[in-house]
Amino acid sequence: MSLISLVFFLLFMPALALSVLNLGSGSGSREDCPNCRERITNDTEHCPKCGKYRPFDGLVENPWLLALGALACLLSFVAWVYSQD
Repeated sequence: MSLISLVFFLLFMPALALSVLNLGSGSGSREDCPNCRERITNDTEHCPKCGKYRPFDGLVENPWLLALGALACLLSFVAWVYSQD
């Protein structure tokens, strides 16, 4: 059981890291346009200054997937710690 919990912890670790990195980038927050560095909101598809298409950021639009992965990571870590007797 301890090895399985450790494997699940390592498997879900990127979801935990990405969810922590994604905490400040909710919808409505601002970031730079990759082409002209104009400050635009995350939900804007085209930059108002240069008109270039901004790629879709799926993590901002659907943070529940990362949250579930982070929760699974933490639960598998707790299961691994409790299985160490």
